[in-house]
Amino acid sequence: MQVRFLNNNEKLIASKLVNDIVNILKLDGVLALQTDTVPGLTCNIRSIVALKKIYAAKQRSIKKPCAIFVNSIDSISYFAKLNTIEHKLLTRFFPGALTLVLELKKPLVYDSLGLWGDYIGIRSPNDTFILDIIAKLGCPLFATSMNLSGCKPVNKWQDLSKNMCNNIDLYVDRAVYSDGDRNVASSVVQVVDDKIIVIREGVITKEAMCKAIDE
Repeated sequence: MQVRFLNNNEKLIASKLVNDIVNILKLDGVLALQTDTVPGLTCNIRSIVALKKIYAAKQRSIKKPCAIFVNSIDSISYFAKLNTIEHKLLTRFFPGALTLVLELKKPLVYDSLGLWGDYIGIRSPNDTFILDIIAKLGCPLFATSMNLSGCKPVNKWQDLSKNMCNNIDLYVDRAVYSDGDRNVASSVVQVVDDKIIVIREGVITKEAMCKAIDE
């Protein structure tokens, strides 16, 4: 596993690093980095090879889906269905710490690994660096927390297991998250019969979401 460091206000270095990351992702690589919620593992949504590495790193059942990182609401409509309430939630909380479980229009690349079902969690991180990676790559990312399945997320690359390190191609250590104050998972919700169902409590409260759809 290669480790790269990114300090604050290093725009030129960040731009070059984005290009390097995109090249790695195009070659079936796995990227680990801090996000606006918890540290995560990501890969190119088109790469089954990289997705298998993420599952090996986490020792996770292939039947448990990863989420998807996108950089715009418009990109969601390409592969997922949206109703009025879901669109209101996206408009209010994207980008941000909301993972919205949506119905897929058609199977994605992971279909050949074994069906996850007809739904998938989608989030747009409130993080310009990650959004730039998605834009430069030209497609969304699979994303999941950086931890062994069923365990708490690991916050530092120094604490990663040997197995996880062997399945990660690049870890980006970012100074912007060095204070450790962004370490709460996203809220995971699904709209069922026009009601918000909270699957996992996180940064955004159900009260805030209900207020958003009533506006």
